[in-house]
Parts: sequence; structure tokens; C-alpha cells
Amino acid sequence: QLNVGKCYYNGTGVERDYKHAQRWYEKAAMNDQPEAQFLLAKMYYDGFIGQDYAKAMSWFKRSAKNDYAAAYYMISHLYQYGLGVKANSDAALNNLKEAADLGDELALYDLGDYYSAQGDKQKAFEYYEEASNKGLPSATIKLAQCYYTGIGIEQDRDYSYDLAYKL
Repeated sequence: QLNVGKCYYNGTGVERDYKHAQRWYEKAAMNDQPEAQFLLAKMYYDGFIGQDYAKAMSWFKRSAKNDYAAAYYMISHLYQYGLGVKANSDAALNNLKEAADLGDELALYDLGDYYSAQGDKQKAFEYYEEASNKGLPSATIKLAQCYYTGIGIEQDRDYSYDLAYKL
């Protein structure tokens, strides 16, 4: 069901059709497939089937209950910007931390930014490093900047250049 939905969403082997994708995602989502729940939520979030942040939040929450890291990340985003819910910075941060705990590289990166803005450069460095280790190029750039300037880690410009060169 999920794969058929992806075929319709991407137009792989069939004509791209978001309504058909929605139907197949819904079938899979009702069977507690977290990826399907997430992709259905993204369709509501992105407006492919009519933008509806409240429905998106509902499906993201169902996906998050199944420990789908990206769902927690999106819930954080909805709370941060008050999309479909009342803005709530505490809920945004808590969901961002949940996503990071499950290994979501974007959440790790955003927590690096959060702790950097809070003045905790050591913690920011740790989150950037973890996101970089997961292959997120923007985190590797931030990590290189940390090494270059000595923020959160002992300054090492040679290693900073090595990191940047790998990109």
C-alpha cells in the first residue's frame, strides 16, 4: 500500500496523481505504518491535497507515536511557528529533542543552532558533530566553523579545512 502510494506521488510507472497517492497512504496509515502516516501528513502540510495543518499535525502525531523521528521534527516545526496549533516554544523544543533522540539529523542540527543561540557552545558543537556524522552537509560546515574559530572545541584550523574539503 505504501509503495503504491509512493508510485502515484512520484509518478513512477504511473501518471503522478496526488489523490491516488493520498488514498494509498491512508490505507497504509490506517494499518499503523509510520512512514505512511508521515507522508500523508506531509501531503497535508505541503498542500498537495489541500493545505490543512491541523490534519497534518494529527497524522504527524500518529506517526510519532510509532517513533518516526521525522514526525517529531515536523511537530516541532508546527509548534514553533503556530501552524494548525497555538505556537508553543516549549512543545517545539521537546519534540525537537525527541526527534534528535531518535537520530533525526535535521533535529540534531537545529538543536546545535538552539544551543549556540543560548550560549552553550560546547553543547552546540556536540549536536553539530552528531548531525555531521549522520551525513548532513550543513552540519559539517558548522562543525568546520567550530574548529576554525575554536567554539565548543579546541581550535584546529587544519582539521577545519579537512572537514570543508570533504564536502
